[in-house]
Amino acid sequence: MVTGRLCVRDETSVSVLLNMVEPNNGQALSIARRVMPKRHNGKRCPLAVRQRILNALANGDSKRAIARGLRVSNNTVTAIAEQEWQQVDARKQRIVAQCERNATLAADQLAERLETEKLSANQLVPVFGVSVDKMLALTGQVPCLQIANVILPTPEERAKLDAVDAKLDEITKRLAAGRR
Repeated sequence: MVTGRLCVRDETSVSVLLNMVEPNNGQALSIARRVMPKRHNGKRCPLAVRQRILNALANGDSKRAIARGLRVSNNTVTAIAEQEWQQVDARKQRIVAQCERNATLAADQLAERLETEKLSANQLVPVFGVSVDKMLALTGQVPCLQIANVILPTPEERAKLDAVDAKLDEITKRLAAGRR
């Protein structure tokens, strides 16, 4: 005897599969592949390391050198730089201001010492040279270069000059002997 079962479904829903012809809402596939989420955002980076990264960025160190020195990835350094660019810029401006202040104080002390003390030539020459170079650089002028071209004689010319020198020496000896 053969027994059959009949299965009846009472549902009215129909399963539909949708095939898209254009991937990524009509955008080209190559563009969609380029836009990838960032792997690192620097959020898990400890505060001390984060501050060291910011200080190094403010000092002008390269991102790669910072990553190598602090043993973090290049992406972490880049993420922190992007997040904290205003803070890095403010630190750079502060460092520039400090350097300007130090240079001004040093120049004032140097000028005072130049007015009150007699400095040796060995001390004055570098001060003068550096001062002139800085003054020219800050005013946009090019320092004057003096170039001397010395043309050395060929061996044949040298031999002729030596012969003339020998004749002149002989004449000088005769004249000196005649005066005695």
